[in-house]
Amino acid sequence: MTANPLSPINAAAAAAPVAPIGVTPRFTPVDPLRLVRQNLLLFIATGFVGVMIGVGVWTYLRVYSAEYSTAARLLVTGGIESSTAMPVNGAPRERLEQIAAAIQNQIAILKSDQVINEVLKKPEVQDTDWFRSFSRRREGSTLAEQISAARNKLQDDLNASQPRNSTFLEVSLRGRFQEDLPRVLNSVIQAYLYQNEVSSSTESSGVRQVFTGMRRDAEAEVRRLEEAIRSSSVNMPLLDAKGSEAAMAFEKLNEETLRLDMAVQQARDSYKSLEAATREGKVAPAPEDVALAEADQAILTRNERIRQLRERRSVLLDGFGENHRAVREVDQSILATEQEKKKEMDRLLLERQSVKLNLARVAADGLEAQRAGLEHKLVDARSRMEDLTRQIGELKNLNTNLDLARKRQDEADQMLKNIDIRSKRPDAVGVKPAIQPTAPELVFPRFSTVVGGITALLLAVVGGLVFTRETLDQRIKSPADVKLLPGVDLLGVLPEATEDPLGGKRIEGAVERDATGLMAESFRHVRTAVLAAMDRNGYRSVMIVSGAAGAGVSAVTQNLAVSLAAVGRRVLVMEANLRRPSIHKLMNIPAEPGLAEVLSNHVKFDDAVRRRHDLNLDILTLGDPGSISPELFESTAFTTLLHRATSKYDLVLIDAPPGLITSESLLLARSVDAAVVVVRAMSETRGAVCRLIRQLSGLRADVLGVVVNGVRTSAGGYFRENYEAFYSYRQSPARRTPAAIAPADAAPADDEAPTEV
Repeated sequence: MTANPLSPINAAAAAAPVAPIGVTPRFTPVDPLRLVRQNLLLFIATGFVGVMIGVGVWTYLRVYSAEYSTAARLLVTGGIESSTAMPVNGAPRERLEQIAAAIQNQIAILKSDQVINEVLKKPEVQDTDWFRSFSRRREGSTLAEQISAARNKLQDDLNASQPRNSTFLEVSLRGRFQEDLPRVLNSVIQAYLYQNEVSSSTESSGVRQVFTGMRRDAEAEVRRLEEAIRSSSVNMPLLDAKGSEAAMAFEKLNEETLRLDMAVQQARDSYKSLEAATREGKVAPAPEDVALAEADQAILTRNERIRQLRERRSVLLDGFGENHRAVREVDQSILATEQEKKKEMDRLLLERQSVKLNLARVAADGLEAQRAGLEHKLVDARSRMEDLTRQIGELKNLNTNLDLARKRQDEADQMLKNIDIRSKRPDAVGVKPAIQPTAPELVFPRFSTVVGGITALLLAVVGGLVFTRETLDQRIKSPADVKLLPGVDLLGVLPEATEDPLGGKRIEGAVERDATGLMAESFRHVRTAVLAAMDRNGYRSVMIVSGAAGAGVSAVTQNLAVSLAAVGRRVLVMEANLRRPSIHKLMNIPAEPGLAEVLSNHVKFDDAVRRRHDLNLDILTLGDPGSISPELFESTAFTTLLHRATSKYDLVLIDAPPGLITSESLLLARSVDAAVVVVRAMSETRGAVCRLIRQLSGLRADVLGVVVNGVRTSAGGYFRENYEAFYSYRQSPARRTPAAIAPADAAPADDEAPTEV
């Protein structure tokens, strides 16, 4: 309670981070419903004006620019219908698709220059006011120019379309001349039907000519092919027989040739094998070759010699033994004879192989000669067979082409018959009149479109202007705008005093006059928020400041002080507005002596303080403004004075001047504990409030928050429903009197008596 107010407030406050003050948003969020409710009368007036303007415009257009429309329908059958398609919505599916494509072609024909020119040449059309209007537009224009202008206009105003899921062609014409439209439209339809009939007849004639030419060409082709077949030297059966014989002969020769080819190949392979064996000395005799060699006389002689020697050896072996010289001589003779036999055998086999090699060569040469002889016969047989095949193919082609030519001739005859039949059928006509042109109807201007469109446009323009103005408006108008200030708390909201029906129409002394009124209740909310922040941080001094003049800082200070004193707090109100002091007037006490005299040591602090006993409140006025300068708020004298005041009182409320246009508030912020910013609704912008809070945030004073003063009621506004709910709840027999806020022992007001310290 007696701590130095210039020392750190407390540990919690010193450690608490300062909320950053950022850049306020450029555009204000808008509640569309609230905006409409606030400007409901403006929108109603705008709608009424829009209706009046729309009626006027519609009347003008109705008289000078009215347009009418007439319509007719044509039934498009597309010619003779098919009876095989499945029905869809009463019409065959395939047929409906064909007719849809046909209708698009008919629309192009209907609006073609050829049809329109025929319409404009008709006397009944040229005799209408619609046609004569084109000559009035251009004085001295020729008939050709008039027709050209009418053609362009008629093509623009003429519309043709196909109603959905139907085979109708709907034709409509719009224009200003109500009586002439059916006549012109009827002329268009007649010209179109005539043109369609001419085109159909021309098309039928052209198709007939095409198929007649096809029939004539087919007949000529049939005659030519029949003549070619008659001029042929042989007939088909004979050619087929000869072809079969030639094919069989060629097949036999071909088989024989293939057989000889295989025999020649085998003979050549055998000869080459024998030749290679002979050249390399490798003899592989066949059994018959060995038998022939052994039957040779030389071999037989040697075999007999060997037999005799072996008989002698057997006799000698029995008489002399194995090792006897005679036995060994016989053995040598036997060996020599066997060697001679072998040499002779090899010679005989080699001679036999040479004979076989010569025979193989001769056989191969003979087969090749035989193959060469067959080759000439095979070529002749192939040539004959190919010639017969060609003749058969040519004759077949002639017969096939003859059949095709006769078929084309029959088809052309049938198509010509069909054309004759179709031209005589009643459903051959592709387009028929269905509904005659209707009575012209007004299509422009339409009352609902013109009046509704103009009214909607005017409402949109006014609504856009209102929305743009509301979006770009940076002023603080309601508590919702305070939420757009970054890092700033809302301490309370004070309604516009003139709109409080029971509050005396003035904010000054509102709590004192009616302690149970709406204004007093609003100050209680502010008091609760301020006390919570002050007590939480141990603050004792707070200055009430605004950014610009006219925010009601002095009235807020007065009422807040009275509300604080009503809860038993010892409160001192100190006036520090050097340029426009008003606390002494609001408290109804003398202006001097005051703060100026205390700081200049002319008067003691206790002598300068005035007491309102009825309010249990002490006030230190400014005193003589001429004897004080802003620099005194930085002096030791002011610091000592503020220290003494915070030691004696629970709360010291300082009425400070505007912070953005004077320097005193910034000097005071270096000494006081806290600051409360008062904002006048509809007067100050968010940017100005942020700038003031940024300036204060860099000093000693802790900005507790913002109090919005003078918030007006409006449709969708902040206090409209609060007013009604508050006064409805307030209606009670036990209504409190203003005296109820004063303590029971409060003495009558004694403005002249100083407070006893």
